[in-house]
Amino acid sequence: MLAITAFGCAKKDNLSVTTTIDSTLMKSKWVLTAFQDTKTNQITNYPENIPQEFITFDSLIIVSGSCNVGRGNYTILDEGIRIYNLQMTRMVGLSFQQWEDNLVNNLNSAFLYKITNSTNLEIYSYGSYHLLFVASPK
Repeated sequence: MLAITAFGCAKKDNLSVTTTIDSTLMKSKWVLTAFQDTKTNQITNYPENIPQEFITFDSLIIVSGSCNVGRGNYTILDEGIRIYNLQMTRMVGLSFQQWEDNLVNNLNSAFLYKITNSTNLEIYSYGSYHLLFVASPK
């Protein structure tokens, strides 16, 4: 299992691929609980009154947004994680579309992840928000 205990600035271009498979990452459905602003560190909890958003990892990353679904590729790296080729269905115009857009945009900019207590997943992004998840059975 890949264990990462801290984060900071990392160079996107110099990440090297490793064959490590993180079984903790793959065994759960990860339910989005909050966004953390990358500039202010302010945490905004996910609203309870809109459909749940979650991700799962297997041979692909599967994303279930508040309205749309999608999948993409990911690679576990020595320095964290890279998510790419994320393709989503696009039903738009909903009042909660911004939450889903934040999820997808920041997954596409992910560079590092950390799992604590096997139940909390943090995905760090070069985008506007880090993503905070809690584990739920698949």
